[in-house]
Amino acid sequence: MRNRTLLVMLAVLVALSGVTALILYLSSQKDAEVSMGSLLFEKLDVNKATLIKVASADGSFTVTRKANGWQVDKGFDYPADFDKVSRFLRGLTELKVGRSFDATPERIARLTLASPADSASKKDNRGALFIVMDDKGGEIVRLLVGRERSGKDQFEGMPQGQFVLTGDGKKIYLVDRFFEMEEQKPADWMDKALVSVEATEIKSITCRAAGQGISPVAVYELARAEKGKEITAVVFPAGKKTSRGSIERMTQFLGSLTCDDADRPDPGILATSIIDFVSFAGVTYRVSVLGATTEDGCPVRIQVLYSGADKKVAAEAKKDNDRLSPWVFRVGKWRCDYLARDAEALEEKPVAEPQGPPSGMEMGQMPPGFDPSMFGAP
Repeated sequence: MRNRTLLVMLAVLVALSGVTALILYLSSQKDAEVSMGSLLFEKLDVNKATLIKVASADGSFTVTRKANGWQVDKGFDYPADFDKVSRFLRGLTELKVGRSFDATPERIARLTLASPADSASKKDNRGALFIVMDDKGGEIVRLLVGRERSGKDQFEGMPQGQFVLTGDGKKIYLVDRFFEMEEQKPADWMDKALVSVEATEIKSITCRAAGQGISPVAVYELARAEKGKEITAVVFPAGKKTSRGSIERMTQFLGSLTCDDADRPDPGILATSIIDFVSFAGVTYRVSVLGATTEDGCPVRIQVLYSGADKKVAAEAKKDNDRLSPWVFRVGKWRCDYLARDAEALEEKPVAEPQGPPSGMEMGQMPPGFDPSMFGAP
């Protein structure tokens, strides 16, 4: 009887063990399903973020929230693109996991997830590190970003995305967004919008030579008699014709003007020409050209001046001037090509005369050695 009871109890124990194992297995399967498509950072409060550190194999910089907004530290503080910072932080809260696997040395190297500070790793194997911190210096997020998911490696069943490592560095995650290379350079976090003045709002454009001072004599001047009228040259070298296309491009220079980079001015570099764009509102946008145009663009400084009675316009002009005047901007080449720094750049160029036949040949005569049969002629 005792033996039978013992056997029954043993059978019950085995059954309970089996049920327990099944429950644990189902639970682990459920956890695995949750991890697929779940948020990488479940409880991330980016509103506490006051500093973003960005490091790559090429260097590092910070983006810091200050009393007057986010600033990019590139040897000096320059206003950051608030929309970009917001998109970046919001994007962290929306990162979803497509797959995860152990972070082995071989995978770290192949997926470009070595630390940017790891000098023992090849430069091509190092990723970009993003650290988000709060006002007390505590880390909110530490994310090492590697290469994009191309769909052409051994992880063929994974969704498209990018490989990342979180703070502990134990797991590699494939996430559903891309941290582009553009997010790893200071210039790409800058607020690049400068001014935006419609071409039709430009009343006059005056160019003067510069150097130690501004010449009182205009190199050229363009003006409209009234709003809606065509802008024409009112000061221009005698006997020279202006190019309509070149003049129109000049009026478009300030339209949605952006920069590629910015720097502190060098006192030793003087303007070569000063161009004043005056709007119908009475605001003068003074563009000081500091050098020649290269493939990288041209360096300019911008002042916004107003001496009228409209208080609203005056306040807006002062705000723009305070924002723009401390800097030297590098403007893209295609926009610099719009900028006429002298009268010659606005001149109508003569159309080349059609070339006649070579000397000693009659019109219609074929040149020596010409074989018409090469072109299918009989």
